[in-house]
Amino acid sequence: MRQLYDFSTIPVGKTPQSGQSMAGHAQRDITPPPHMPKAGYSANAKCGKGFRTRLKARAFYLRAEDGLSFALVQLDLLGGSLIVRQRVLEIVSPVTDIGPGQLMLGATHTHSGPGNFCASEFYNRYASNKSGFDPVYFEFLSQQIAEAVIEAYQSARPARVASGQVAVWGLTRNRSLIPHFENIQRLVTAIDSHTVFYAIDPRLNLLRIDALHDDGKYYPLGAISTFSIHATGVPQQIDEYTADLWAHVERDLANQVAADFHTPWPVLHAAIEGNHGDMTPAIHVGAAGYMESRRIGEAIAQAALRLFGQLEPSLTELNELQLAFEIRDLHPTAGHKEWQGLPEPMIGAATAAGARENTTPFLEHLPPFKAGWRKPVPHRAGGPAHGAKVPMIPAVLRKIILPAANYPHYLPLQLVKIGDWLLAGLPFEITVGAGQRIESALRTHPALTNCRISLSSVCNDYWGYCTTEQEYACQFYEGGHTLYGPHSNAIMADWMQQLAGRLLPAQSIVDQPERLDFRLSLHRYMPESALALDAARWLTEPVYRLPIRWEEGFWSAEWLDVNPSQIDWHRPLAHVEASDDHGQHWWVLTDDEGVDMSVRWIKDTVRGMSHYTVNWFNPEFAGARQYRLVVQSRASGALISPVFGGNCLTEKAVTLMDRLTH
Repeated sequence: MRQLYDFSTIPVGKTPQSGQSMAGHAQRDITPPPHMPKAGYSANAKCGKGFRTRLKARAFYLRAEDGLSFALVQLDLLGGSLIVRQRVLEIVSPVTDIGPGQLMLGATHTHSGPGNFCASEFYNRYASNKSGFDPVYFEFLSQQIAEAVIEAYQSARPARVASGQVAVWGLTRNRSLIPHFENIQRLVTAIDSHTVFYAIDPRLNLLRIDALHDDGKYYPLGAISTFSIHATGVPQQIDEYTADLWAHVERDLANQVAADFHTPWPVLHAAIEGNHGDMTPAIHVGAAGYMESRRIGEAIAQAALRLFGQLEPSLTELNELQLAFEIRDLHPTAGHKEWQGLPEPMIGAATAAGARENTTPFLEHLPPFKAGWRKPVPHRAGGPAHGAKVPMIPAVLRKIILPAANYPHYLPLQLVKIGDWLLAGLPFEITVGAGQRIESALRTHPALTNCRISLSSVCNDYWGYCTTEQEYACQFYEGGHTLYGPHSNAIMADWMQQLAGRLLPAQSIVDQPERLDFRLSLHRYMPESALALDAARWLTEPVYRLPIRWEEGFWSAEWLDVNPSQIDWHRPLAHVEASDDHGQHWWVLTDDEGVDMSVRWIKDTVRGMSHYTVNWFNPEFAGARQYRLVVQSRASGALISPVFGGNCLTEKAVTLMDRLTH
């Protein structure tokens, strides 16, 4: 079934008020139930069976002294979504001063989050392992984001900000070096095993935000940052939802800042993508998984944390914001005969083989799918509109199977200038070479010459890739997935340059169609409500599994509970309690808000019940200390597991432990 979502009015938001610079923040959980298709690895992905790290929407609200406001929401998802953005604006604009040019949906581009909430038929069909737009998850996601924005707005306090930049080397590498080497302005002089670590964008940009507490002191609220790295530390075979390496980038900085500064509120780190199109995490070859994802993520967090501390002397009031937002409707029915200088969109055969390090078995070796397989292009004008691209589907079938109307055609472009930092948001996965050209075009504007400029990929929507003309001609995965042809990069650079010319202080420049409509084929993956008629109970005692090669050790226990439709998966489910006095007093050691617990659905059973497992990874072993797993059962309250850990010690050993610790 296809459904029309029609956004025919433009929300404008409440009248802004000038005065003191203000900031607020909030977060909401966007973790779905089991069985949602996962986006990023396309057909190679698995449906989610639970979560390892919860997925979040982190919102920051900023208002400058000149009265202009801005809200950035970081999503632990594949990318933004223009239809979600419009729905959020419908909700927040009547009760906040956030209008259409003042909201940015940034993303971590995790390949282990749900899909099927995209604004185009094409990506709802091919970004994840199953097709269709899920209207229930769409509405849940939109409501959660909107709640975070509204709370951030309502909790705003007088604030100070500071921004900076640091280079981070050795944690990323260029996965598509051969195409990059074809660029006129390439970053390396030769193709060699070590040069993959130099053909990258190493810049980590960070905005520190502090706010005034009731005690008259300023404390950190958190940070917004960008860094260029694919969230593919966790491989495509994993069937859990996870924020991948970004889970550590986000949580490590937030937790450490909260501890160091004794903040009176939770600290948030909204870390989003830079121009990451050909940037992959520098994991050990053959070791993709949670251990390597953790190593890379923690190292990035440490670099961000050092920069965060260095910015303290530079904190100052936010004097002004400059905002510009534009939606270009590229489809010919929008009042122009062609696609605004771009060819009709088309996906290339090279896309099916997958990106290097996450390829599709067999196809990666077969023409016309293998990287580098391309059409000969004459050295004269008038060649094919898509240059060297070999189409995925022959022309005779294309209009039936993949009509142009199914591709994304509402193109959101956004610029946000916060002090001397310019954040440029585009919906593409931008390669480092393509990003250089867009940044160079932006720097031609006199007011931006000395700015720190960072591009954010997959921002506000998802549009595949943007490569340079030379990279495109190679027809590797990135070029095959550049939908709008070889000149996409040059045209995007020109349009962003034009948008920069409209940046003005104390104004939010907005240019978008009066009506946005999305025709999408629906498929519900969120579970239908079903009654549960049995009592929850533990099925096994906790058992420890030893670490094997690149897999962590963990405690695991299984339990019976209500079916997934009766569980609010976005609320706390499990935690570990510890006791140092033989069970007289228990305290929470860790919970499923962190990075070391997972909850997984195993199977449905009878009477509306289901079989689950809870795992505690990388556990501590602390002498006589005892532990127990606690699950917040939706049917029977708290389920407390049998005690494990130090209870295996003999009485003599426990006595010795007591002497050692006292």
